[in-house]
Amino acid sequence: MRNFQLLNLLKKIVMWGTAAAVLVLWLLVCRQVIRAKNRSSSWLVLAAFGPFGLAVLAMLNDRTTAETDRYTRFVRGLNWFVHIGYELCTFVIVWVLVCEGMVLKRTLMICYEAPTTGSSVAQVTDLHNASAECGRLLRATR
Repeated sequence: MRNFQLLNLLKKIVMWGTAAAVLVLWLLVCRQVIRAKNRSSSWLVLAAFGPFGLAVLAMLNDRTTAETDRYTRFVRGLNWFVHIGYELCTFVIVWVLVCEGMVLKRTLMICYEAPTTGSSVAQVTDLHNASAECGRLLRATR
């Protein structure tokens, strides 16, 4: 019983330690972005909003007097209509690449799982499709 309690305490310490390390690293990343943009530390409040706050921090303009990089000059040179089209096209391209990456990952998982379980690729695919359909049905009934 004592060993269980010690292991349980160790598990909790590791979990809380990991959460604390993630929080510290997140704040350091946000602080580094703020420093790179030459802004005050009060912008660190946006770190509480997670990825959305980081997106806002990344969109801040640089306050440096040095010449900006080529990408910034390129984007500033576009008129608003072309800029919106450029951003939308970039979003769509990234979205499609991520979707294709997910399909590739699923295919590779099936190709790996088939020989390791001794099943055929069709059987593993059917099993994955059935579990995905079961998950959809469970979400629909809630």
